[in-house]
Amino acid sequence: MSSTVVMSAPALIRLSAVSKGFLSGGQVQPVLQTIDLQLHPGEVTVLLGPSGCGKSTLLSLIAGLEWPDSGTVELLGEPFSTLSDAQQTRIRRRSLGIIFQFFNLVPTLTVAENLHLPQQLNGLAFNARHIDRLLQSLGVLHTREHFPEQLSGGEQQRVAIARALIHQPAIVLADEPTGSLDEASAEVVNELLFDQARQQGSTLLLVTHNPALARRADRVLQLHQGRLVQQGRLVQQGRLAADDNGAT
Repeated sequence: MSSTVVMSAPALIRLSAVSKGFLSGGQVQPVLQTIDLQLHPGEVTVLLGPSGCGKSTLLSLIAGLEWPDSGTVELLGEPFSTLSDAQQTRIRRRSLGIIFQFFNLVPTLTVAENLHLPQQLNGLAFNARHIDRLLQSLGVLHTREHFPEQLSGGEQQRVAIARALIHQPAIVLADEPTGSLDEASAEVVNELLFDQARQQGSTLLLVTHNPALARRADRVLQLHQGRLVQQGRLVQQGRLAADDNGAT
């Protein structure tokens, strides 16, 4: 496990007995059941599980885009549901970097302007050097003055990743962030995500179907039938070595 993980520091993310279901056929179908989870500064956590098991729902609950049916979600020590809309928005803007499978780039803004938008919303000055450095690290500096419609899908994904990281958030939530990328580009993205968490002391929660990627994480979680059933580091044979039966 990386020595930069600060387990003694307060958790940046804390879920306590979180459950969530959705209405289907007139009945509520449970998706997540009594999830307990704590993620700390500098920690890289990989979340594994088959499609439809609730991984994306868990990220949406952490981001405050969905609300649990029961239990509590805390970000940076604050119970999210008790905050005003303005306070919730402020935390999302300043402290969250969200990478979902849909790019959601603003079509009327250039790449550079899309990256400046989070800086602007946080009251930060335009930092062209930081924007260029991040785009360069992801291999898309040449798209700087292009509009999203002029980019390939892979380029749009890398720009969306850059936008999520531009304000150096304390928490990065990434849902299959390299799904539309070739192997070489995916490796660049993964290196950047892991390095930023460990060097800046942020926490990264990465959803993936790729067990090989989990070998590089500090912690591995697995969702099965709505519950976190395994956790640990991967051993050489590729099997999960459970730390304990909980998820804290």
